[in-house]
Amino acid sequence: MVDRRDEHRDFELLSRFFDGTCSSAEVQEIEARRESEPEFTALFDSLEKLWGMKPDTATEVPEFNVDKAWANVDERISTPTIQKKTKSKRPWIGVAAGVALLIGFFLFKPNQPVYQNQILAQAEVITDTLPDASIITLNKESKIQVSYKKGQRNIDLNGEAFFDVARDEKRPFVISSGEIQVAVLGTSFNVKALQGDSLVEVWVKSGKVKFYGTYQGSDSLVLTAGQKGIFNKNKRTFRKLEDSNLNAVAWKTKRLIFSNTRLGEVIPLLEQVYGAKIKLAKADHQDCQINADFEDETLETVLAVIGETLHLRVEERGDTFVFVGDGCQ
Repeated sequence: MVDRRDEHRDFELLSRFFDGTCSSAEVQEIEARRESEPEFTALFDSLEKLWGMKPDTATEVPEFNVDKAWANVDERISTPTIQKKTKSKRPWIGVAAGVALLIGFFLFKPNQPVYQNQILAQAEVITDTLPDASIITLNKESKIQVSYKKGQRNIDLNGEAFFDVARDEKRPFVISSGEIQVAVLGTSFNVKALQGDSLVEVWVKSGKVKFYGTYQGSDSLVLTAGQKGIFNKNKRTFRKLEDSNLNAVAWKTKRLIFSNTRLGEVIPLLEQVYGAKIKLAKADHQDCQINADFEDETLETVLAVIGETLHLRVEERGDTFVFVGDGCQ
């Protein structure tokens, strides 16, 4: 005999799945149970048909209208979401009573966040998957507050994060930090909004994002792949740059590529990626140039290779690494 409490839990679990608000752990549970529990699989299939989510119908969706989608984004981020009660036009005749109750759960739940979570990275870079399959990588000492509503996916960021956003034209993905926001439909990009820094930087790896202020009269930028937007908090100004810098997300990938790069530019990047202090004994060495490609190497290895290449020694002085010597003539 089926325990009604378990049955009710299954309905609630699948309601969150089809509403896109399951946690990653719940998604894994559903997939595992579909392979081992015939009754659960039958319930899943019935609800999937009910909501018209079969893969063969999903492939028939027409191509994205990007201009229309961006117009929808502008409307959604400037207009509060109003939830209306409407009568369904679907033929519910013959649907089981339990399924009808589940429909009621979808239509009449309050207009409030359906998924909330806080993700914090302290001493390590961490990666997490959100219920809509968007992937977020947080840099050290960064945090985000996630709040998903029916018409919008909201992220509040303090620090630095790389976002690989699952496309959803009906629910724009909006990142907020102070008085700026970044709105996207589905793309991959990096946002650097460190507390205490005067600049907020957005770098786009793929797709398109909108970068703008929340204050009256704000300018805005539309950024595409290989572009960077910079917002000056003090001056309230935006700048757009062409930036194909492969090291823009080195903190995430641990891939460092230097091509005739000045040592004076290399050191700040290494400090950011490894959280270390690095100095030059002689200011003249800032103009030394390095050609190298590192992938997932320790800081000690990277410094040793640079030192050997430029005929410099690396000394540890307390918590600081120092390049010394007369090399790089």
